[in-house]
Amino acid sequence: GGTSQIAVRTGANLILASEAFQLSSVGSGGQGGQGGGTFSNTSGNGGNGGQATGGTSRLLAQGGTITGNSVTIAALGLGGSAGDAGAVELVNEGTSGVRGLGGSGAGGTAIMEVQEGSPGIITLGDTDMTATGFNGNDDDIPTGLGGRIEITDTSSDPAGLISLASLNADAQGGAGSASGFFMSGNSGTTDVAGGFIVNVAGDAVFTFDADGQLSVGGLIDIDTPQNFIITHTNRAPGYDSIISGDDFTARHITLKENLII
Repeated sequence: GGTSQIAVRTGANLILASEAFQLSSVGSGGQGGQGGGTFSNTSGNGGNGGQATGGTSRLLAQGGTITGNSVTIAALGLGGSAGDAGAVELVNEGTSGVRGLGGSGAGGTAIMEVQEGSPGIITLGDTDMTATGFNGNDDDIPTGLGGRIEITDTSSDPAGLISLASLNADAQGGAGSASGFFMSGNSGTTDVAGGFIVNVAGDAVFTFDADGQLSVGGLIDIDTPQNFIITHTNRAPGYDSIISGDDFTARHITLKENLII
């Protein structure tokens, strides 16, 4: 899938003016070829679909400012479709070969990040981040390898913040060693005005330090078959680690070190 990156550095201001903007690095496997046909023998087997791995899509404010409406950051892995068996002349009692196998698909890494650079600001509307892996013959349910989604704020400037209208983070499939959702912050609040929905194959990990925190105005829904882990070191007095303005739904939760929700 390669790497697709937008990096806005100190002093720069980027406005994503379109109503819907997409930053993507999608890996797509080739389709398997069709087997050769036959009149009275067995036709050729279909070819297997190609393997695919999503790349890295990264939206970075390194001291600069990024403002946008609806934004999608995608790192999908789309395995190629299987090839069909060759055609058969049934009048002459030919026999069909075997359809090929769908190619494997593995999601890549979708990243949103604010770095030191005084201040580093990201302000977006409804935001989708996706790193799902689809095998070649998948329909609506992905059976590939789920990728990784990261949201990080390491700017020490109090104005260096991430603010979203809503977030939908999706990295489904099977779980690999790097699969999951990872949010970290050590300076100020990551603010999501509406819903905050995470659906991933791997762990969902939230790591905060000092006055870093997540504040959500709507519901929070963390869906993972693995672990939901929250850590908050050096938590500043009066700061909750995660704030939810509506229902908070999660499972397999592990709470660590001075955590308050």
